[in-house]
Amino acid sequence: MKEVSGMEIIEENNYYPFGLKHGTDNPNVGNRAYQYKYNGKELQETGMYDYHARHYMPDIGRWISQDPLSEEYRRWSPYNYAVDNPIRFIDPDGMSVQDIIGVTKQDAQKFKADVHKVLSDSKFSGVRALLDVKGKSFNKVDSGALSSALSGVTVSKDEQAYIDIVVNAINDTKVHTVEYLSMGDTVSSAGGTAFKNHLNKAAAGTGDVLVPDASNLSVDLINGLGGEGMNFPSAKGSHSIIVETASTTPESRAETSSHEVLGHGVPSAKGASTAVNNTNAIRMSNLVRRVTGSTQPARDGMDHAGGKEGQIKNPQDLPMTR
Repeated sequence: MKEVSGMEIIEENNYYPFGLKHGTDNPNVGNRAYQYKYNGKELQETGMYDYHARHYMPDIGRWISQDPLSEEYRRWSPYNYAVDNPIRFIDPDGMSVQDIIGVTKQDAQKFKADVHKVLSDSKFSGVRALLDVKGKSFNKVDSGALSSALSGVTVSKDEQAYIDIVVNAINDTKVHTVEYLSMGDTVSSAGGTAFKNHLNKAAAGTGDVLVPDASNLSVDLINGLGGEGMNFPSAKGSHSIIVETASTTPESRAETSSHEVLGHGVPSAKGASTAVNNTNAIRMSNLVRRVTGSTQPARDGMDHAGGKEGQIKNPQDLPMTR
């Protein structure tokens, strides 16, 4: 960690995967008053880290109390950290792990490619350059840089709406996670947990029955319920799954990605009603078809999950932009 000027190192910590400090830190560097260490958690006088839901002992890689969501991780001890694999998983709050490999850098690149496909016109080359990823996340888009990229470019109402939606989702404090899977694949633990919680909220006990183990959810179930894609709320925003090898409608993968991540994801993260959520997703599909010049007819939503809850009267209506 550096001070604001970036000129002086005021904190240096090196850790083993489970959080135990190396003995090689520079003894002359350190701010004893700063106690947020491993994974940004506060180190207590007891030597344990405060993870909100419970406390963690890095010297033995174990929690001091049982996992409040232990029923979702039956194959592991309720006291272990990150299902005994801190190289792959993190546990941000002491309750459930997040898969930092299952939702991969490749997933981010695929969504980037899908967005770029929608904005494939050469006039959007400057915009595409701004819509880039680092690791698993999109870089924030500077409003000034975006204005410069569109300077002198003739942009339709639909094109501007799509750009605004993408940029606002990238810059949002909500996290919209996406993963691309093939039939037979296992959904990430983060996705499995979000899906199970979503089902339980919709109908108490449904998630427990359909997803007894959130870390072992087959994408085949997602495909059976939602076809080539599905989105549901998550603790930080929304989670989308794109089933690449599913039997699909004529829509392109780029349309499916925008339909799920932007069409469903934005209202999902806001806690919008089912009707608003489904209607917004259909409007997003129609928007993508117009921007890309697709020959597919506009959707009215009657073929969408939810039936009338996804029906729209005017196919030209735009989805919410933020």
